[in-house]
Amino acid sequence: MSNLFAKICYPKLKRIAKNESVVTYEIHSAENSMTNSDITIPYLKDVDCVVENSRDSLEKVILVADSEPIAAKCAYYLLENEPLIMAHRELNEMEESDPYDIYNDFVYEYEPDDSSLKMIKMTTNDEVKDPSVNVFLKILNGVNAETVLYEGFEPDKELGEKIEAVLADERNRKYIWITPKQLTDSWVNTLRTEFGFALIQINDVPNEYYEKIFASLLQETEYDLGEDVIAWDIVNLLMKQFGNGFAEEKIEWMLEQAIHKKVQRGEKDFVLKLEDFSINNHSERSALERLNEMPGLSEMKNVVLEQTALQKEFKRNSKLKNNHSHMIFYGNPGTGKTTCARLMAEIMADYGVKNATFVEATRNDIIGQHVGSTAKKVSDLFERARGGILFVDEAGFFLNTGAGGYVTEAIKEFVRFMENCPDVMVIFAMYEKETEAFMKLDEGLTSRISRMVDFRDYTQSELQEIFKFMVKSNGYRLEKGAINMFSDYIYSKKHDRGFGNARDVRKVFEAIVVQHSVRLLKSNAKTEIVTTEDVRAGIDRLKKNTKCKKEYGFQYSFGGAGNLAVQI
Repeated sequence: MSNLFAKICYPKLKRIAKNESVVTYEIHSAENSMTNSDITIPYLKDVDCVVENSRDSLEKVILVADSEPIAAKCAYYLLENEPLIMAHRELNEMEESDPYDIYNDFVYEYEPDDSSLKMIKMTTNDEVKDPSVNVFLKILNGVNAETVLYEGFEPDKELGEKIEAVLADERNRKYIWITPKQLTDSWVNTLRTEFGFALIQINDVPNEYYEKIFASLLQETEYDLGEDVIAWDIVNLLMKQFGNGFAEEKIEWMLEQAIHKKVQRGEKDFVLKLEDFSINNHSERSALERLNEMPGLSEMKNVVLEQTALQKEFKRNSKLKNNHSHMIFYGNPGTGKTTCARLMAEIMADYGVKNATFVEATRNDIIGQHVGSTAKKVSDLFERARGGILFVDEAGFFLNTGAGGYVTEAIKEFVRFMENCPDVMVIFAMYEKETEAFMKLDEGLTSRISRMVDFRDYTQSELQEIFKFMVKSNGYRLEKGAINMFSDYIYSKKHDRGFGNARDVRKVFEAIVVQHSVRLLKSNAKTEIVTTEDVRAGIDRLKKNTKCKKEYGFQYSFGGAGNLAVQI
């Protein structure tokens, strides 16, 4: 993270998973105290109100909040009930100690070290069939922190065991985070009345607060928002994506991602547009509608349904947090692998489980030229893809380990980040014959890749439907008999070596549009009807160009609202 937002003052948290039961929080903050900020932090005001009116010690507290990060920030604030004073570790020092840290951020740690707060998720691994107080106590005793924040008190058969373990824990300060819907649970009242736990209820954070954060962050840049961008739409998208993991730093992250995209594209203007934030234009057809109207792709349509449902379940059930959803798309060129990966990112954003970020990478984006550069490239790719999909095209290059470079290093880094970045879905695209050898490159791939999706060659009837779809989407109509001429030609091409499936259909369509346009120019006519003669002339034009260098990949623009460009 750059110095771009250094002047904005609000408490920021970085989660660092230590094991399956304990999460350590480090504070990220601006160089000056957050009390110097012009923005009032509403949830800290709620804490202050309780502290000012409390006559008792606040060493045992139940924090009621929708957001996990907000609960952790309030817990930190409670430790001394004063502005958070941080120890600053410079960026270059952090890079020297951990050059692979995907956050690339300034790190601030709470002082003194022995008061550092850690969150303890009251869960056990799958191997523990009958968790007991002793099992949970063993987890607690392994945590070196004076203050802990307990989380994971779902109403299940282990609830009593968990609460007993917390009460038996000998730590001086104990904070328990619950959600508002748990306030009426009987065990919460028991902790308050019999064991002296104080209650601090964090009110809903007003939307205006997050809008002010967004405006303040934007003000520290050279950029303005385009007319199609509404700040609240961006905040609302992030809230849907991160659920109870949402906090202010997500806004900061999204804004940096938007600026990074403009810089990467080499755009010179300083206006952030809707597409820079990976937010769909909801005036168009939804991504799911666009996928379902595409011919063929029946397996992929089922995969999208399953993955959308599964990602929502991951958000609902924290016990599934270690499950992987990375995939391999395999098939010949032109079968829709890139298109479907891009649409999947949009569909998941529409359902509030991801943010529509789609990062496409090739060999040059991954493999470095010197020691350490490959790891840095992989780290940057995962950071750019946070909350979305990282699509590795033509991933068969990973098999070329004997051709020099740092391919082996790259695959090991991918395996590591696929484990440590659960909010990034990685999709590798390759040929079917490459999949078996690819999975053998590293044993970690087998456990992390959950699905292999077969993109089969289109049938003759599907290719015909694709052609009709392209014609209709661009506002044309076919003359009776014209489709038969197309079908005869594409059938003859289908058996050629290197046939490009939908890519070859696209080349036919583009050649036909050229000949249709020439005919209209000569006749000074205006019509959307594509004639049999247009199709014949377009095919003849293609046949004359068969000696030209083969074109790999294409972009096709569907007509209609937004002129959506889709890579197939």
